[in-house]
This record gives sequence, C-alpha cells and structure tokens, in this order.
Amino acid sequence: MNTHWLVTQGILLEAGSIASLSSDLPTWLKLVLFVSAHAGAVALFSIVLWRLLPTRYRLPFHTSYGFLYVFQFFIPFIGSIGLSSAVLLALNLPRVQRSDPWYDTDEPLLPFKAADYDSYPIYSPGGLIQILRDSPSPEKRLKVVLSLKQMPERISISLLKFALKDPVDDVRLLAYSMLDEKEKHISEEINRHLNSIEELNDSKSDDDERRFLLHQLIANNYWELVYLDLVQGGVRNHVLNQAEQHITQSLDIKQTPSSLKLYGQILLNKKELPKARLTFERAIQHGIEPSSVSPYLAEIAFLNRTYELIPNYLSMYKISGKSQANLMPVLNYWLN
Repeated sequence: MNTHWLVTQGILLEAGSIASLSSDLPTWLKLVLFVSAHAGAVALFSIVLWRLLPTRYRLPFHTSYGFLYVFQFFIPFIGSIGLSSAVLLALNLPRVQRSDPWYDTDEPLLPFKAADYDSYPIYSPGGLIQILRDSPSPEKRLKVVLSLKQMPERISISLLKFALKDPVDDVRLLAYSMLDEKEKHISEEINRHLNSIEELNDSKSDDDERRFLLHQLIANNYWELVYLDLVQGGVRNHVLNQAEQHITQSLDIKQTPSSLKLYGQILLNKKELPKARLTFERAIQHGIEPSSVSPYLAEIAFLNRTYELIPNYLSMYKISGKSQANLMPVLNYWLN
C-alpha cells in the first residue's frame, strides 16, 4: 500500500475518532466508535513508521510493530505525532560518527631487532622477569633471553643471571653463552691492551700519550666487569685492584677529569671513602661538571653519616637538569 494513502487514511480515521467524542450519540456508542477508529488509525500509522525504521530495528516484526502500535494506542493523537517526529528526526539528523579510539591488536612478540618506540622498550625489565619466572612456555622464555640483546647491558646481565636458574636446559645454556660472550669480549680487550703496553715497554718508547691511553682503556675494561656485575667475591676485589693499578698509572702520566672520576668510582667501590671524596673533588677542580660526580659525593656523605651534606650535592645534580629514573626517588626524598 502507498505510504501517502496510509497516512491520509490514518489521519481521517484519527479525526473521525476525535469527532465521535463530540457527537450526540450515547456514551457507550461514542466510546466504541472512538476506540475502533483510533485503533484503525494507529494500525495504519504503525505500518508507515515500521517501514521508516532501519532494517536492524524491523525484526522481529511482532516486537517492533507491537511497540509502535501500543505506544500510539495508549497516547491518542499526541503519541502518533511524537513518535513520528522522533523517527523522522533520527533518520534526518543521524548521530555524529566519531572515530573509535580503540582497536584490536595482536599480542606483540619480543623484539629480535632494535626497535625505537619513543625510546621505550616494548617490555620492561620487570615484565621480562615475570615471563622468565611464571611463563609455562619454554619457547617464550627463550625469546625473552634472545630479546635481552636489545636492552642496556647492566639490565640484561641481571636478567641473564636470573635465566641461569631456568629448569629448561636450552634457556640456561643460552643465558650462560650470552654472559660468557660478554665477559670474553671484555677479557680479550684487556689482553689486547696489555700486549700493546708490553710492546711499548719493550721498545723503550717515550710515547707517554699512548701509554696513558692504554692504561686508561685497561682500567675502563676492568671497571666494566665490576659495573656490569660480571665478577663477584674475591675475583671482584682482584679486578678492582687491577683497575686501580692501571688508572693510577695513567694519572701519573696525566690527570684528566674523566680519569679522576673513574678513579673515584673505583675507590668508592673499594669503600675507601676519604680518598674517593678527595678524588671526586679533584675531578671538579680539573673541570668536570659537578653534576656528574655529585651523586657519588652524596653517596659518600650518606655512608659517612654526614647527612646534612646530601641535599647540597643532590641540588647540584638537580640544577643541571639531568634526569635518571633511578635517582628521582632519591631526589624527591632529600630535596622535598
């Protein structure tokens, strides 16, 4: 049936139902005529409105049509006008489509290539430890160990040591081989520089600049073994002594800010606090930026229990604008 015809017939029936109420007929007859005409008008209006509904709202028919019919039947005339207006407005003024900020993504695999996402790793060290400790999948734990090649060495070594406790042989062996590779590389560098010094001494060369550089490189290599926690116990003490021996030999030739800073770090690790403090102060006198050694001076002050000096040293660091995540809690505690 034509929509216009349905609307016209519905309006006529609705008008007739209203007109019947003002007639001179008996009350019961007026009521029968009103209900009959109104019911017919509502049936026609409901068909028109049902056709205007979007497809997904038309089915099931008896539910959608029944709602339209009941709503209009119990609110004569006004119900039809209000419902028609609502449907027409919804069709002609649709809701503004907004882009969905959420989307589905696949679970990221651990990185085998260096990837820079705003300098933040896909997994944090804590998350990797959790996988190594709790994941039931040996393959996933193996991927974690492989991904450590992309992390800072100091963090990766602590995680590799954790992986040495894994119950699966493949994971333990891979972690051990990666640790051994790092230590072997540093040891080869030390031996190469020692051979260069020996050749320099045998040739009785007076090239003090090269001799200074070689001693500093060896001290740095020994210090790297300590800093990366690749040595422990008595071996660690021996490595610190070797680092101190070579850095002092380089300082005998020439004193530079970087050499003095390294010497101070070695002394601090050997718990020779007075000498370490004096060495860091000498480094400042030789032109090193105070903020680069002020955290070490604050540590020495803490170990000496001269707590009143700590805020001064940490203020030097904070004023420089440098930011290290592991120092932020310390700065907040002592300076706030």
